[in-house]
Amino acid sequence: MRRIALLCLSIGLLLPVLASAPAHAQATATWVSGVGDDANPCSRTAPCKTFAGAISKTAIDGEIRCLDPGGFGAVTITKSVTIDCHDVAAFILSSFTTCIIVNLTSALAQDPAQTATIRGVTCNGGGNGIRGVYIVSATSVFLEGMVIANHTSQGVLDARTHGGALFIKDTVIRNNTGAGIAAATTGGP
Repeated sequence: MRRIALLCLSIGLLLPVLASAPAHAQATATWVSGVGDDANPCSRTAPCKTFAGAISKTAIDGEIRCLDPGGFGAVTITKSVTIDCHDVAAFILSSFTTCIIVNLTSALAQDPAQTATIRGVTCNGGGNGIRGVYIVSATSVFLEGMVIANHTSQGVLDARTHGGALFIKDTVIRNNTGAGIAAATTGGP
């Protein structure tokens, strides 16, 4: 009788540990694909469908790459990361929303660079999107080889409350109702 009680107690204590799912570390490189699924781990062989799905599985200072052409959805960048789609046609149709929001608010000890790089992405507001890129918080933002068009406000709005750097290279900003690039920072250059 005592052995049965001890066995039941042991099983009762170990069952929650054995039934729990293993923790998954975030990857330094993730991928998106037009035929991906955000339930996937965003690996090269099992890519995600959207940038938002991939960013949640990408480590600080990691990189999201595009495997094939597609529309990968609006995204809010909350940690230092690179979105690099310069090899394929990647686009975000941002109807009634902002295409890319950069809001790096993680603790500086975890993310000292506070840098976002977006390369080779087309942001199309479809004539009713709010804005292309909205920078709320970051030390440095790099926009390279992009097309930002057809928004009802600015193509790029830098509205940081502290100083920071914005680098724009080989980027076309056109057909936006507001300014192509607007700086509304309150804390320095």
